[in-house]
Amino acid sequence: MPAHEFVIITKLCARADAVTIVKRLARNIWERKGLIRDIEYLGNLKFPTKKLAHDQFHWRGLHWILKADIPVVALSDLQDEWKRDIDLISQFCDSLKTEETFYPVGICC
Repeated sequence: MPAHEFVIITKLCARADAVTIVKRLARNIWERKGLIRDIEYLGNLKFPTKKLAHDQFHWRGLHWILKADIPVVALSDLQDEWKRDIDLISQFCDSLKTEETFYPVGICC
């Protein structure tokens, strides 16, 4: 399974609600046969401009980074479900490069 990094921005909420949101996101990955590698909390950060999400304007948000291994076929379904989640302001997915061994030209093993 390829590794992916998800940058998630959630709306401002209490700590208990934030934990519930992240658990729900992790459960969505797990239900699609994914494996979560790391969850990082970057903090409550202010946006450079206001963001419109689900008919509400937001000036601040809770920023998270989730690193997970997830099948490619389940990725579009997962992102579609997250777009409909009212607690998420925005989400971005990036493929992580796997380490490959490259040999210089002319060197044989």
